Amino acid sequence: MNTRDLQKRKNRPSLRMAGLLSDNKTARAAEDVLQKARVPLQYQLRGEGTATSEMLDILGLGGTAKAVTICAIPKTMAPRLLQELTGRLH
Repeated sequence: MNTRDLQKRKNRPSLRMAGLLSDNKTARAAEDVLQKARVPLQYQLRGEGTATSEMLDILGLGGTAKAVTICAIPKTMAPRLLQELTGRLH
């Protein structure tokens, strides 16, 4: 790798991936937090699974309708955003 490539790499923002498995109501609240923070890249997948009730109990989730929220956030934004999500969703 040459010096120019290293310089380009240093100038790129470092990203972190965050993921959340939740019920649909909590997913909407997470979506609101992410939009207010202007997170540019987020995906939300909704579905109804066939996980056993024991598994859902272990995860602390009732029912089978769930959402998976995934987003890429700048490293510098990660601590504040995770703190905000935790406060809003608990």
